[in-house]
Formats: sequence, structure tokens, C-alpha cells
Amino acid sequence: MPFGTAPILIGIFFGAIQAFFIGVLGEYIGSIHTQVRNMPLVVEMERVNFEKK
Repeated sequence: MPFGTAPILIGIFFGAIQAFFIGVLGEYIGSIHTQVRNMPLVVEMERVNFEKK
């Protein structure tokens, strides 16, 4: 193997590992977003000076 090939292959290998874990992290953040998306922004204990629905 020529001397320039090994560093290139090592760089591609570690780049692929990083891309894989970024994809896993994206799936995790996407699942959190899906769970939180349907919740209200605030939870009201009591409304003062508003008409009841």
C-alpha cells in the first residue's frame, strides 16, 4: 500500500463512524421532538378574570 493510502482510508473509516453516530443522535432528538410536540406550552392551574369555556 502506498504511504498516502492508509491515512485516507483511516480518515474515511472514522468519518463513517462519526456520520453513523450523528444519525443515531438525530433519531434520538427526533423521537424526543415527537413526544413533546403535542404537549401544551404551559400548564394552567387557574385562570383569573377570563370567561369559562
